Amino acid sequence: MKETTITRKGQVVIPADIRKKYNIQPGQKFLVRDSEGEIRLIPLKVLSVERAQGWLKTKKSVSDLLKEARGLEKEHEAKLHSL
Repeated sequence: MKETTITRKGQVVIPADIRKKYNIQPGQKFLVRDSEGEIRLIPLKVLSVERAQGWLKTKKSVSDLLKEARGLEKEHEAKLHSL
């Protein structure tokens, strides 16, 4: 366990060794889970457009793909909330 301090703006510093261990980069998104007296930060892994370009071959529209992705994200969040 590591100790950190919250700022007046509600910001928390994640210790460098933990950021390195989990490859947490500036601007990374997290889910914040409040459960049974604990607050958990769950990093969201996002694939950049540059890294994904050309690897997905489909006839679906970008709009349809986004709808599917959002549906999967909602399912994932629901599972996390049920833990």
